[in-house]
Order: sequence, then structure tokens, then C-alpha cells
Amino acid sequence: MHKATTKALIFLAFCIWSAYEALCGLWQVAGLGLSGNARFAMTGNFLNPGPFGGFLAISMGVTGSYIIKYWKRNRGLYRKVMLATASIAFCLSFIVFPATLSRTAWVALGIALVSSIFQERRARQWVESHRWTAVIAAVVAVLLCVGAFFLKKDSAIGRFHIWRIECLAIRDNPFGTGPGTILGTYGKTQERFFRDNLDTVPAKVVEVAGCPEYAFNEYLHVGIEYGIAGMLVFIAIIATATVILFRHDSIWSGGLVAWAVFAFGSYPLSTQRIDILLGILLAEAAICCSLPESIRCTVAAACIACGVLLCVEAGKTPEFRSIYEKGYGEFLSGEYEKSIRTLSEGTDISCDPLFHVIIGRNHEALGQVRDAEEEYFIARYMVPCRIYPLVRLARLYVRTGRDEDALECAILASRMPVNEKHLSMVRLGDEIKATRDSLILVLQK
Repeated sequence: MHKATTKALIFLAFCIWSAYEALCGLWQVAGLGLSGNARFAMTGNFLNPGPFGGFLAISMGVTGSYIIKYWKRNRGLYRKVMLATASIAFCLSFIVFPATLSRTAWVALGIALVSSIFQERRARQWVESHRWTAVIAAVVAVLLCVGAFFLKKDSAIGRFHIWRIECLAIRDNPFGTGPGTILGTYGKTQERFFRDNLDTVPAKVVEVAGCPEYAFNEYLHVGIEYGIAGMLVFIAIIATATVILFRHDSIWSGGLVAWAVFAFGSYPLSTQRIDILLGILLAEAAICCSLPESIRCTVAAACIACGVLLCVEAGKTPEFRSIYEKGYGEFLSGEYEKSIRTLSEGTDISCDPLFHVIIGRNHEALGQVRDAEEEYFIARYMVPCRIYPLVRLARLYVRTGRDEDALECAILASRMPVNEKHLSMVRLGDEIKATRDSLILVLQK
């Protein structure tokens, strides 16, 4: 098959795929289909609307680049069919796109389309002759970004906090902590951070700090697991591929720019369909590079294979969930030592403080009070807005006769807001308030 024909068929298949994903989102918005997450009305074929927005941004980066490049060069049936297909896929995706509420995806698409526009000489000439208009457009873009920040302010603050902790983790582990350890390293770093700085950290940061299941920055993700050198290599690969696509005036350059920007604030490497997209984009860059054809084909095939492997890994159920269930089951059956060993494995790959809470309960059951206390403290500082570790500490202090320490924990816990929708949290809130009041009466006597 002719090389140009192969490229055209790949692009048409890509447009059909993009249109199909957009139609799935429209189907859900219309109430005719179920989303992948009960909390959201629309997720497409994804578990969350954020990755769905990222997929749409990347696909529109490609189809938008094609439209920008060929919208005035559409002579002949072939070009008209290609342009019509790209336009349909772009429009369908654009209709669904705002409903994803993914600010990172919005920014990614905006930067991708701007980069594609500036590839065109006519666009550069227009900007040079309309500088004030370009300046006003840039100011409007900045204001829109500020507005996007305030649209979901708590989420944005939480994202900045995650990046801060990840940067601290890279500083503390410049050579990396190994594959699959991102969340465990994050939890340990956040625990040390709050243990040392809890009194000086703004209350809003403490409120939004949690135990994320993703890094929300793939560059920092790679930096934590593979060290600074690995992160620089990863950045170099993405940057080199982007430059190659730009130099060859490839329509796929917009898609890779969108991926690179989206990876800065989300988790595309943990999303199967976006992994496949990355493999396609890198393969296109490999085909465009100035190497012998046999080497280019080999590298392109390797890129596709890497995308498939990433897709397979992203589809696996997180291991830490099964470890927690196993460790908690061992605790309930009275196998305390075994449960401690199992749950300790989980702390290396998860930042959920519940691992440390159950380890503490195991130590408490074995009569190891100091070890239990330390585990509860780790859980308390790992996610300081959680009430449960403080409740466990207060119970431990009451049981061991340390009423003043118990009262301090009870007062701290009683000041924490409780989600009224969670009955278990409401019960804990009522319990700790009753404990606080009874301890006050005991200590006043």
C-alpha cells in the first residue's frame, strides 16, 4: 500500500475514533447512557471526566491542526473528504468538551491550537501586522486562565499542593524510589511535611490535602520513580518528538503538544486510551525523523508497543487495594503480626492513612502501645484533615489513662468539619465530642 494512502487511512481511523468517543459523551449527556462514574453525568468511555477531557483535547489538537492547515487547500475529492471528516470529529468533540470541566484539558487544547496556528506563515504575518490585537487576545487568555482557577479553586489549590509534595519527594530521593512507588513515597513525604509544618501551613491547604491515587503530573511522577535523570530523559523524548513533528509540519504536532500540556496537570499515563494515543504520536515522530527507513520503522513499532504496554498496565486494578483487603481481613481474624507485615507492604505503594491506622490497631491488640501511638500519628499527619486517626489516638490515651493527651486529641478532632452525608463520620464526630465533654468534667474534678 502506498505510504500516503496508509497515512490517510490512519488519520481517517483516528477521526472516526475521536467522533465515536465524543458521541458516547453526548449519549450520556442526553441521559440515554450511563457514565463510568456515579458522581458525574458524563465520562465518555472513561472513569472520570478529566481524562475524557484530555482525550478530546489531544484528538482536537490533531483534527484542529488538519483543519487549520488545509481549510483553504481543499481542492479535489480526497482533500474535501479528509477535511469534512476532520471537521465533523472536531465539532462533535468541541460540543462535549466544555462539559468535562477539565481546566487542564482546556489549557492543553488552547496551547495546541495556538501552536498549530503559528505553524502557518499567514498567521505569523497577521500577528505581526496586528500586534495590539494579539496583545489583547493574550490578556484575555490570561484572564480566562484565572477564571478557570477560580471555577474550582479548592481543586486547584489541592493540585498545587500535590506538586509541592512531589517536588519535595524528588529532592529527598534524587535517584528515584523505583517503579510503582509513587504513592507510597508521596504519603511518606506528605507526612513529614505536615509533621514539621502543620502549624504554619494555611488552613485551606490542610483542608484540601488528601491521599491521591494519581500523581497529577506525569513529569514529576517519572521523577519520583526514576530519579532526576529519568525525568530529564522523559522530558527530552517528548520535547524531541514535538520538535520533529513541528519541523516536518505534521498535523500530529498539535496532538503531542496537547498531550505534553495535559500531562503537566493530570495522569494520561494511567489512562488506557490516552496511552494508545501517545504511542501513535511518538510513532509518527519516529517516522518523520531523519534516520534510515528501517530504523524509523523499528522505532515507530517500538513506540506503538510501548503504548500498548502502558495501556495494559493502566488497565490493571491497583495492587494496594487488594493488599489492604487482605491485611484488614487478617486483622479481623486475629492474625495481628501477619496483618502488620501485609499492610506494611501496602504503605510502600499507597498514601492512604488507613494502612497505618489498621497497623496501629494491630499493635494495640498486641499491647504495643508506643508502636500503635506512632502509627496513629503517622496517619494523623499523612492526611491532617481526617478525623479517624485522632479518634483512635484519643481512644488509646483514654484506655491507657493519659486523659490530658486524650482531651487534646478530642478537642482537635471536634473542631474538624464532618461530612453530613457520611453517617460513619457523623457518628465519629458525635463520639469525639462526647469524649471531649466527659474528659473536661473528669479533669475539672
